[in-house]
Amino acid sequence: MNDDGEGLVEYEEAVSRVSNNIKSKVGKGWTIEVKNPFNTSRSLWTIKDGNFKYSIYQELMEDNDDDDY
Repeated sequence: MNDDGEGLVEYEEAVSRVSNNIKSKVGKGWTIEVKNPFNTSRSLWTIKDGNFKYSIYQELMEDNDDDDY
């Protein structure tokens, strides 16, 4: 993965495509949740019917406040 997050964007696109395929072939209402492998009580991504409900990448990009570090 690149430092600029390109790999995360590609990953999100791939998971979104899978979610859309599930919706078109099985029906709506299915959720794909990618868990944090170091803390399984937290999700990295939650995608329902091809749409992101939560994305760690988007949260990281929106929260660029250096005061948090």
